[in-house]
Amino acid sequence: MKGKESVEYAAKIRAIEYDISKSLARIDDLNRLLDEKSFAHKNKETALIDAETELHKLRSQQTSYQKELDHLRALDERYRQENTDIQRRIDQENVRNTELSRLISDNEGKIRVREEQIMQLRKELESSRYNNSSLLDSNANLQAEIDALNNHIRVL
Repeated sequence: MKGKESVEYAAKIRAIEYDISKSLARIDDLNRLLDEKSFAHKNKETALIDAETELHKLRSQQTSYQKELDHLRALDERYRQENTDIQRRIDQENVRNTELSRLISDNEGKIRVREEQIMQLRKELESSRYNNSSLLDSNANLQAEIDALNNHIRVL
């Protein structure tokens, strides 16, 4: 009986040793799996840290871009206001230019009238000079006649 019991216990011990070796193999497999998972976890933590660093950089870059965008919008608004002011001044200058062009045209018309008057006065002056010259010649001829008649009167 004890022999049989011993054989049974030996079989149980072998079964338990087999279960223990199976469990040890499973523990080794699980340890290997745990190591793989730990390695993967560390890689993912590293990737997460890298991603967080990149996220921080991107957020600071976004903040920088937002500030630059706000600055550019302010510049845009200022330039639009300057353009509006310049356009208003251009419009005023165009009105003034039109008025000055009209004044120039009026003055050119007055100048043409004055030039025509000057030309007419020059013609009259030339005519008067010619008449004066003619009258001086006539006067000289008459004076010569008077002198000749006075001389003739003395002779008589």
